[in-house]
Amino acid sequence: MIAETCPEEVEVIRTKNAKETYHTNDHLTLLTARDMLDFVTAAKTTGARFYFLKNQAVMLELALIQYAIKICEKRGFTMTIPPSVVRTQVAEACGYQPRGLNADGEIKKIEDDSFRIQNTDWVMCGTAELPLTAMKMDEIIPLKELPHKVSGIGRAYRMEAGHRGKVNKGLYRVHEFTKVEMVATTAPEDSDRVFREMVECSCEILDGLDLHYR
Repeated sequence: MIAETCPEEVEVIRTKNAKETYHTNDHLTLLTARDMLDFVTAAKTTGARFYFLKNQAVMLELALIQYAIKICEKRGFTMTIPPSVVRTQVAEACGYQPRGLNADGEIKKIEDDSFRIQNTDWVMCGTAELPLTAMKMDEIIPLKELPHKVSGIGRAYRMEAGHRGKVNKGLYRVHEFTKVEMVATTAPEDSDRVFREMVECSCEILDGLDLHYR
């Protein structure tokens, strides 16, 4: 059923329907009522789309990070905490290119979608994939050292400009958040196999949490 609704070019590898749990409130209401999330104070100290994570929500996020990174390590990924900034040319070389037009109708520049650090050539990473991918830049890697598999705990910083953020409330389309990423550099003939390993790793993480996924 799900596969039939996908575009022809999309291959559905696996789906999971988790146990149904019904709540009368959304996650924002639940977390706020339990003093685990504070958007109001963050709006005063920092601005819109930032938040204070509090109390048991902090413990939950830290537990989820360790849970995910340990599964990646078990599957042969080297654990890292990469830098949160990269040079602009690194972001561009990794394909982190803005799409569409800005508010003035001009083709977007990378700073239109990303936070830039003034008077530097640094851009804040919207994903840890950027520094993780660039770890092997300008190197000739012997085949015997491939695949080079790394997982990274990274803070992501995104402008999230435009109307998309206005239709989501809570912990969606925020400017700063944490992710655990996987990146692999492989020989061409091993690319598909390693990609499938990464999918299996993602599925194991989600299976363990009994979450829906496709």
